[in-house]
Amino acid sequence: MAGGQPDAQVAAASLGLGLKVRGIVQGDAVPQLFIPQLIQMYQAGLFPFDRLIQSFAFDDIEAAFEAAARGT
Repeated sequence: MAGGQPDAQVAAASLGLGLKVRGIVQGDAVPQLFIPQLIQMYQAGLFPFDRLIQSFAFDDIEAAFEAAARGT
């Protein structure tokens, strides 16, 4: 199954094995619980979100949009 694609397909046999398909709109976490968990994971070295972040100067905003479109 391809994530985030409106035309994603799931093999019916997968559902027969107990797997589930679940749609999520804007997440389904409770921020008061989830954010502290993420912080604990980061502090334990289990969630290196800082490696997912890239900063751009405002003058490089086009490069930022291009990087976002590429997923980099």
